[in-house]
Amino acid sequence: MKATEKAYIAGIIDGEGTIGMYLHNKPLFEVRVVVQQHPARQDIVDFIHKVYPGACNKNKLYTSWGVSAKKAKKLLLKVLPYLVSKKLNARIAIAVLMLREGVWNIANHKNPSERHIPETVTCLYEEGAELLRRLNHREKESPPAETECEDFINRCKAARRIYELMEMRQSTL
Repeated sequence: MKATEKAYIAGIIDGEGTIGMYLHNKPLFEVRVVVQQHPARQDIVDFIHKVYPGACNKNKLYTSWGVSAKKAKKLLLKVLPYLVSKKLNARIAIAVLMLREGVWNIANHKNPSERHIPETVTCLYEEGAELLRRLNHREKESPPAETECEDFINRCKAARRIYELMEMRQSTL
């Protein structure tokens, strides 16, 4: 992806996009990046889809493009330097997705019947979803303070590091 394409997509996400977390199968949350446009602006959705393929939907009210999980993380990492109003949203989503990868690496070492998401991680997922909800609805309620978001990001990084250490320990056993 060219720098101009990254900047353009970041501008569309800043203006028309949503970076959110949605309950998928409890306790799992899905992180999604979605852009919705009026059907008359199909060209915007087509451009984004051409540069970074995702899921496209169209109805009478809007046309949309979106990505989730690993594709969302890869996209957010690419456009992060160009984001302005949704930069904090992207950083929270990336932190959650990085944590999720660490948790799944440990969970995949176990038998499927033994896999579970620790309660502390579920709480972080729920907190991240709430922070993103509040950031996405700034005009309706007061957004979280930047320090609250930074604290959350740091806790996700710390939890991810714990899971990395656990994975290293398991691989040596």
